[in-house]
Amino acid sequence: MDLHVDIKTLLLAITVVDFFLAAAMIMFWKVRKTYPGFGLCAASALTIAVTYLLFTIRGLGAPPTLGVVLPNVLVVLTSVLRLEGTKLFLGWSSVKRLNLWLWPVLAVAYFCFFTHVQNDILARTAGSNIFMICIALRLTWLMATKPSGQGKGPYYLAALVFLALALMLIIRLSYMFMDRQVAQQQFIMGVFNAIVLIVAVLVELSWAWIFLVMNSQRLEQEITSAQEKLILLAASDPLTGLVNRRRFLEMGQAELERSLRYGRPLAVLVMDVDHFKRVNDSFGHATGDLVLRQTAQACLAVLREPDVLGRLGGDEFAALLPETTLEGALALAERLRQAVGGLRLDYRGQAVRTSLSIGVAAMKPDDTPHGLIERADAALYKAKHQGRDQVQAA
Repeated sequence: MDLHVDIKTLLLAITVVDFFLAAAMIMFWKVRKTYPGFGLCAASALTIAVTYLLFTIRGLGAPPTLGVVLPNVLVVLTSVLRLEGTKLFLGWSSVKRLNLWLWPVLAVAYFCFFTHVQNDILARTAGSNIFMICIALRLTWLMATKPSGQGKGPYYLAALVFLALALMLIIRLSYMFMDRQVAQQQFIMGVFNAIVLIVAVLVELSWAWIFLVMNSQRLEQEITSAQEKLILLAASDPLTGLVNRRRFLEMGQAELERSLRYGRPLAVLVMDVDHFKRVNDSFGHATGDLVLRQTAQACLAVLREPDVLGRLGGDEFAALLPETTLEGALALAERLRQAVGGLRLDYRGQAVRTSLSIGVAAMKPDDTPHGLIERADAALYKAKHQGRDQVQAA
């Protein structure tokens, strides 16, 4: 049965849809935060819309260069823009600018030859189809292999869309090896060509929607990451990376409640770097900062995984020791004192020595985090009063 399809009307409808799609992507690119490569993909939506417009006016008496050569060249340019834009979006360092002009220039030569020298619609169609198949398969591979972590769904869906496009074009290319006269007639006004055009515009719509989803997903991940960093900054000491006083007290409250509920031991250490003001005055604040950082690292190397080390302010540190009795805390405090006492810093050939005074307190049934720290703090002052570089219990 010979079915006649009004290809011109179909092309006009597709042109309108693609221009609306291009306008939406360009507007999104202008008014919303987008990532590298989005602009190139928005440009590809515009070039494919212009392509369909030129194919539409081809039957209205447009010269071959405008109605045949230029739209086919734009098909190639659209594919290149989409590939390079996608690579940028997925994190590739830069656009291969050579691709942006080399392939279109080669396309001009190819399509001019098969339009003005040897007018062959099937050769033109084969050339553009083979190029689009290669690009579609490349995009399929990029989308299927690039994503990692959460949110892989849109990337895999995009891979399926490009794979479907490649398969459709392969079928179309195979169809061309039929009888050339039958194939040429079908390409001009056949049902098969109408199906190809409809599938192509569905691919355009699907790809645009998926790309918008991927951009929004990345934006959401960026916002979440920024919020997590802000929370971390609000809870940590910028110099040493340890938890700050507020966060230490919050964790102390939670651990105290757990220990009281289950009847488990808990201890706290409060520590001061001895003669820290003298270090700052003699060697400068940069050296003082280095002393604090190295003290923190030395303590972390001794403490166990469940223990929490925090900087309460200035040269004062504190350690939260779950499942630790007073005797165990005293032994651990002594190891901390020895570790910090073994640090040797060099300032312009002059040795900078450090030591640590430590106060230890074990949890009582009616304790609060502030009360526990205050008792450890009192033991710390006792250690400092008795000569520093020692451990005292509350």
